Amino acid sequence: MERYFACSSKSFPEKDEIFKLYLSSAHLEIQCFFLIEDEVASRGILSVFTSRGLAPSLEIINSTYTGIFHFNLTLYSDRVYWLINIPRENITKNTDITPVEEWLVRISLHHGLNIYATEGTLLDTVREPILQWNLGVIMEETDLSTLYPHVIDLKVTKCPCANDVALLGFILDTTFDGVYIGLTFSGFWNYDNTSWYNMTENIYSQLDKGLTDLSVVDLVLTNHFLVILTSLGLFVSRDLRYPSASDLRFSRADFCGFERADYIKGKLWYNERCFANREKFEVDYVTITFDRNRTLSEASSCFYSTEPFLEWLPCIPYALRGVRNVPSNVITFLLDIERSNGIYLFSNQKKTTASVHILKNNQPSLQNKFPNFLFPSSFSVPIGMVFHPRSNFLYAYGNQVWLSMDGGNTFELIADFHGDVIRRSYHSFYSSDITFVSQSGKVYLTKAGLKTYSAIGSVTEKIFTLYYDHLGFIHKLTPDHFEADELLSPLGNSRAIFVKDLDMGFETALAPQFISLNEMIFYAYVPLNEPTETVHTKKFNNMHFGKVLHYR
Repeated sequence: MERYFACSSKSFPEKDEIFKLYLSSAHLEIQCFFLIEDEVASRGILSVFTSRGLAPSLEIINSTYTGIFHFNLTLYSDRVYWLINIPRENITKNTDITPVEEWLVRISLHHGLNIYATEGTLLDTVREPILQWNLGVIMEETDLSTLYPHVIDLKVTKCPCANDVALLGFILDTTFDGVYIGLTFSGFWNYDNTSWYNMTENIYSQLDKGLTDLSVVDLVLTNHFLVILTSLGLFVSRDLRYPSASDLRFSRADFCGFERADYIKGKLWYNERCFANREKFEVDYVTITFDRNRTLSEASSCFYSTEPFLEWLPCIPYALRGVRNVPSNVITFLLDIERSNGIYLFSNQKKTTASVHILKNNQPSLQNKFPNFLFPSSFSVPIGMVFHPRSNFLYAYGNQVWLSMDGGNTFELIADFHGDVIRRSYHSFYSSDITFVSQSGKVYLTKAGLKTYSAIGSVTEKIFTLYYDHLGFIHKLTPDHFEADELLSPLGNSRAIFVKDLDMGFETALAPQFISLNEMIFYAYVPLNEPTETVHTKKFNNMHFGKVLHYR
């Protein structure tokens, strides 16, 4: 006889469903069920537990708050569930609109007993800034379906404090025009629960008449602002903490000398930090880089700004421009707020370097914090650099992946993909998962700070993006449907959404050597005359750590 324990703020929950709770201005009401084969049996098992003084307990947790609430032991004859009703003020008395950490919720059959435990999230919909705005014209399903043939890529961004609140933008080809964005506050679990908005008029209202071919290129949701890079320029929203009855409006950032051909190849870079408990020194930065060589008349191909993102400054200080040992191409520029550093990833045809400069008055100075780190020539295709959210783990990626644990002073090689190139990285603060996706569609998984990685499959869809929700479950998003693992793992390592075509083998002889009665070392034989470009096909690497060798 199968039985399971589940909770919901609505009707009967589905089996293994991650429950999502939402804190409004009214009371928070939760029902917990012990489901067996029918209602009579379920009511009977509830009576057995209740008669012995057992009822569910609810624990609400974030970085600064823990609250425990107990369900009522009293059962009514017409109910097949335990019920709890919590006034909003018993959880929080605040109602101001500002970034707030999404709570983790744990419900067990009895507090202190780890039996029939379940886990979910609680989102404060009253205070979450982006949810207080009308983003644009609401789109119906028929309007949305006309876009699918014209979508060539997707971009996703999520709220730094509540990762279940996220935006998905359509990147369109030149035969269609507009800015179309989907909003979720439940983590893209269900395509039908996503609200879609046509924000074209919001953007065109800031442009000169006659301009066309408008499309999303990239977008970033910071703690207080929405930044959208389009094919016709960079646009910054109003402060999301102060909503109005009208649609969300934007201002346009001006970059002299840059045109549509530059914007469509631009990238936004953001170091995700939650400002729910903001310190005085904390400020949001956003960087934009353009894939072009700057001319003598241009200050830079990289710019950065602090909120409210009205003034955009060149990433390279004026005194450094033209210096011989400073490469002209800035791949990435990140701001390390905790250490008050600016970190560059430079590259040209000869070398790739990481350079850490001290910030003065929130601007990069000429003073280096550390000596420049020179990557070996094998790191020939650098694509980007990213901090794992709310941590000091810094990753540089491209045809290799490098990890720095000391703020960019030194880097250590994690993976070498020998011809394949990592194009995107996706991160989960909750589970510490990091997923890298290569240009060939292969997917690799590691944990923040680990020096090993695993190949977990590949993606066959041409148009997709990945997204981690607040509990660390990974989702595959495509223009017309979303996909997540149906067999949910407590650690959030969803892998059923990837095609399993893994081959970690290599063709060479293995020489075993016993080092104890129960332990053995395997040596991979590499001939002395093996060409350099194929040596990696006959060696163990970090991907093999922790794997099992099966004898055939």
